[in-house]
Amino acid sequence: MAHLIGSIPFKGSIGGLSAYTRSDIDKIIIRTKGGASKEQIKKKPSFAATRKINQEWKGVTMMSKNIRENIVAVKHLADYNFTGTLNARCKKMQYADIQNENGKRSVLLSATRYLLDEFSLNKRMAFDTVLKQPLGCLIQRNENKVLIDIAPIYPSINFVNPGKYPFYRFVFMLGYVSDLLYNSTQERYIAQAIDMPHAIDKRTEWVSVQKKLLQQQVLLESNGTLILNDAITIIVSAGIEFGLPAIDGTIEYVKYSGCGKLLKLG
Repeated sequence: MAHLIGSIPFKGSIGGLSAYTRSDIDKIIIRTKGGASKEQIKKKPSFAATRKINQEWKGVTMMSKNIRENIVAVKHLADYNFTGTLNARCKKMQYADIQNENGKRSVLLSATRYLLDEFSLNKRMAFDTVLKQPLGCLIQRNENKVLIDIAPIYPSINFVNPGKYPFYRFVFMLGYVSDLLYNSTQERYIAQAIDMPHAIDKRTEWVSVQKKLLQQQVLLESNGTLILNDAITIIVSAGIEFGLPAIDGTIEYVKYSGCGKLLKLG
């Protein structure tokens, strides 16, 4: 990957070069055009291995998409495009399947949950640098609920306000993601579990960054009574939003402030 340096920035195509930007890089990226055609990759025997890689990649990106949909309440707190990093973790989940042949390996989140524990959505301001103490998180699968413990908060001691905003609040989300299996008949990846409770989220009240807080507990409880099978993983994500007073007296979230992470999977 090449970066454009100079006083004549451009985006688009010139000759055999393409120039484009990405949200997590402040420079213009340049790459060459070319490569095999879609028809060649689809039919030529020499691209058989490529077709297997491409087929499995569909399972990886599908799992990544399902995870992102179940952390949507904190996803806006990311300060970089974490999809590539998440895809890489999901690919490792696929590598863990030693039962199926290449091109048909499953993406088993339930067997590799450790790959996403404490997964950070930030590079510049991580959740653990703002709240300098762990959050307690008890997942109760049989009851489809999660209990989160927030220890006492002492400003400037175990809570840091990097943006100097006057208010903050916590954001939590409880989501459900199924393992993905390759279906040879349909030639695509499908969810092993179809019936799952809906994801839910909850925000605490806005509070001054200068206020000491006693221990708190937050309950996330699904409305569904569905018994979870082993192919379903519960994902608990956590975030911190910062806010400013609005003209009408309410508190409004400051865009691009805050931080988030995947707190626990179970």
